[in-house]
Amino acid sequence: MVIWTHQQRVCLFFKSSVAINLSGLFFKPAQQVETGQTIPSRHYQGDAQAEMYLSKNSGKIGEATIDNASFRSASAKVGASRMIQTSQGDKSCMPINYAAKVSEGALFDTVTQRKKAPKERDLGVTEWYCPSEGLTMLTEYRYKNKVYTMTLTHSK
Repeated sequence: MVIWTHQQRVCLFFKSSVAINLSGLFFKPAQQVETGQTIPSRHYQGDAQAEMYLSKNSGKIGEATIDNASFRSASAKVGASRMIQTSQGDKSCMPINYAAKVSEGALFDTVTQRKKAPKERDLGVTEWYCPSEGLTMLTEYRYKNKVYTMTLTHSK
């Protein structure tokens, strides 16, 4: 469930579908990642559609689409392992640093009949890859002198 706000109205998105095309390197537990390694560039692209409802029991009020959202990274460099605090305790993790270009995609909703052109942003990214988990446990995004953090809280 995603909350969308427009002109003081709040609509809940339910029944969404996402189509994603991915190309590039994906980290897996068996993969060897070494200090000093260069990781090739990556590109992720996706489209999404959602039906909009005011509440769970109301009828559909509209639809929204996002076309061609994307994430492109430059090649990345793997740094030396260090201990970091993760949601699952202290872990030895390797920083993987790169520049990325992100586009939020073109947005259209049938309620307002407005089209929003996509915006591109240049980010600095550090993924903290933890070999013992085989996962990136923490990702830091730098944009306009601010740092935004995404933390993996659990996996199955």
